[in-house]
Amino acid sequence: MERAVCLVDYDNVRNVRERTMADVDLNLDILVERLVAISKTMATTINELLLRLYGGWVDEYGRLTKNAEWILALLSQQRGRRSGVRIKPTLITSLAASPADRLVGTFRSLVTPPRQKMVDGILTLDAVYFAEQGDWLVFIVSDDDDLVPAALAASGRLVISERSICLVRKRLPGEGLNDSLLVRCEVALRGLN
Repeated sequence: MERAVCLVDYDNVRNVRERTMADVDLNLDILVERLVAISKTMATTINELLLRLYGGWVDEYGRLTKNAEWILALLSQQRGRRSGVRIKPTLITSLAASPADRLVGTFRSLVTPPRQKMVDGILTLDAVYFAEQGDWLVFIVSDDDDLVPAALAASGRLVISERSICLVRKRLPGEGLNDSLLVRCEVALRGLN
């Protein structure tokens, strides 16, 4: 049986703008459903999906943002089995290699406009970390070209050759500027929609 880890650049791939908790619930449902289907195209024996949600979850003062609180309140509904795959969702506030060290300031509320920081860096390091573990299929889920280097770096760090890195994004394979390079480096490309 196979295990997959989905490293999700959440704000970059959500379907609807989140104004209420119901919007978050809809986005999570759609995301999980699509990622389960995509993971089964990569490995028909997939039985576990670790869903790691990255975003600007912690402000400069160490407080969770409203969106982080909404997501945390809804994660338990996403846990469980879907189409035979066990879903284990987590809101990410630290590096996978050092989970006890919570990062502060992934959301900067004191700048104009307010924005997230460090998210791409955290996701990149986690992609390399999981690739080096050797027992995970690694999915980078983002439509942000800033994460193309993460996919390339993780692919180069795979410990077991039959494992793979997959870049999942809203755009279809062939629509990205670096798709030929990604394919040449054995990064699988999948459309999220």
